[in-house]
Amino acid sequence: MLKILIVDDTKSVQVFVKSLLNKCNEIEVTSAYNGADAVDLLKSNDHFNLILLDWEMPILNGPDTFATLIDLGIKIPTIMMTTKNNPENIKKNARYWGF
Repeated sequence: MLKILIVDDTKSVQVFVKSLLNKCNEIEVTSAYNGADAVDLLKSNDHFNLILLDWEMPILNGPDTFATLIDLGIKIPTIMMTTKNNPENIKKNARYWGF
């Protein structure tokens, strides 16, 4: 079974993505509403196959969450999601991805 963690502060996004993923019986979806909750969850359970991580969230945003996971040695494939189109933000945070 594929285990996916959705980290997004927008409930409608979580509901939409979950509904798409739940169409496959082989996917288990867990969600967190901000990066801090996701980090806490991943510290105790890093058995996820994929993280879908929102870029902009309160408490701990996506890039800072991703950097924290790297610092903790948690190496789970992660897809960053955003509705914003700001290449400068991507360049600013690219150091986390080794660019």
